[in-house]
This record gives sequence, C-alpha cells and structure tokens, in this order.
Amino acid sequence: MTTEKVERFSIDDSRWPVVIVHFPPSSSDEVIVDMFAQMAAILDRGNCSFVYDVPRLVLPNAHQRRLLANGVSSVRARRPNRVMCSAVVTQLGSVMSGMISAVTWLVTSSEPTRVFRSMDEAIEWAGGMVKRGEAEQATGSRP
Repeated sequence: MTTEKVERFSIDDSRWPVVIVHFPPSSSDEVIVDMFAQMAAILDRGNCSFVYDVPRLVLPNAHQRRLLANGVSSVRARRPNRVMCSAVVTQLGSVMSGMISAVTWLVTSSEPTRVFRSMDEAIEWAGGMVKRGEAEQATGSRP
C-alpha cells in the first residue's frame, strides 16, 4: 500500500485499533480543530495507535503550529495512555524523514514514535504496538 494524494484531512478507523490520519498539504484552522475533535472521540473507544500519512509537507504557520500542539495536548489529556504509538508515513526522502524524526523527539509524548516510508510497515508495527501496550497495561508494567 502506498500513500495517496490527499486534499483534506481524513481519519480512517476501519483497521481499528490502528487509526490512519491522512494529512493534506495545508488546511484551514477550522479543519485542524475538527480533526482533533474526531481524534479525541476515537480515543473514547479504547486503546489505539495513530498512523499519520504525510505524503507532502507544507509547514503550518505559527498559529496553526499552536493549534496542532494544543490539539495533541488536549487529546492526550482527555484519555492518557490510550495512544499506544504513533507512526508517520512519508515518501519525502531521508532528509525529510530525519526532520520528522527530530520533530517527534521534541514533542513530549509517552508513546513510541517511528517514521516509515511504507504504509504497510507502519500499520503492521502500529498494530503490534497496540497488542504489546495492552499486554503491558494488563500486567501493570506500563504507567
């Protein structure tokens, strides 16, 4: 499976507990806020992992970066420890993959995050991480 051209945010939960979030190259503030509301509702269902499909990257403006940061914080606060992992899928090359990896290190998160070039590999890893996280929670070894 490869990433496809995306013109707007979409959230695909058909592979639950792996949830795929398709990113467009740019979006309005309202669309970003709506996306996080949808993600928060998804977390109400239980533990899951997010796979972010980022086929093309346009850096958001300062206001949208704040919206994104606040959205991530809000979603995590609403249901702590429900996100088992985050995967980012991009075809943008090794330099961009490295930049995405660096950004994920800067975002405070309790879940593992990895960058992939293949959607199939990202989905497989994310599904395994959900199973592992649920097993750890059941045995009390994960906070």
